[in-house]
This record gives sequence, C-alpha cells and structure tokens, in this order.
Amino acid sequence: MASYTEYFTDSRLLENRRAGIEPIIGHLKKYWQMDRSRMKSDRTTESSGYASMLGFNLRQMVRYLNGDVMLVKQT
Repeated sequence: MASYTEYFTDSRLLENRRAGIEPIIGHLKKYWQMDRSRMKSDRTTESSGYASMLGFNLRQMVRYLNGDVMLVKQT
C-alpha cells in the first residue's frame, strides 16, 4: 500500500502533466479543426482527427528541426 506522501507526489506529477497537455488540446481545437464533428459517420470523424493530429505533429517536428523549439527535460 502506498504511503500518503507517495500518493501525493504521484498525483502532483499527474496534475503537472495534465497542465502541460491542456494547452495543446486547446490549440488543436482552435487552429486544427478538432472542434465538434459534423461528419456523418464515425469513420470520417476518425480519419479527420488523425489527419489533424498528423498535421499538428508534422508542424511540431519541423519547428524542432529548425531549432525554433527547445525540448524541456521533465524531472
């Protein structure tokens, strides 16, 4: 059984991780058409989502390769 301090530090790490992911989800919704789906089938909705994620990841990779983004080491 985990002690209180172990549980507290684990939950704090998860909160910090979520705080880092939430802005990315916000950008996906605002700039990469990941808002409400108006597609007629689940397959087209899924393919649209994958296309948006692919575009986002490719843009991040290009920014990294150009030196515009520095990776942050997580502790």
